Amino acid sequence: MHELFGVGVIIGCNGSIWISAGMSSDPDGGYSQDIISAIPMDKRLSMVRVAACIRLLSKNLICIYDVSIIAAYRSSLSYKIKDLARAEISALLIPKVKQLIFDEEKQREQEAANEKIGRHPLV
Repeated sequence: MHELFGVGVIIGCNGSIWISAGMSSDPDGGYSQDIISAIPMDKRLSMVRVAACIRLLSKNLICIYDVSIIAAYRSSLSYKIKDLARAEISALLIPKVKQLIFDEEKQREQEAANEKIGRHPLV
């Protein structure tokens, strides 16, 4: 399970994706969820935005994983959630999302290379 923007996201191997308000760790192992309490509006909006971003990625044939969801979410923040399904907004967002994914993957490759040779970049 990924915790993205305060929202729990489970990406199943079978192609299904579950979005929840978030989970708390159980000291005995696993996760638990309080299904009695109400979900605050800001968390609901985050859940809906994550779902809209996943649909945006899917419609544009972009692999769905933590990095792509984060990139889509960050790129979408300047738009209303309901507008993310519009084709003209999608056309504006997708190049930004692809660039963010590329940048993140490049950074991860660089970090892996630095770890492999035992060097860490200076901060």
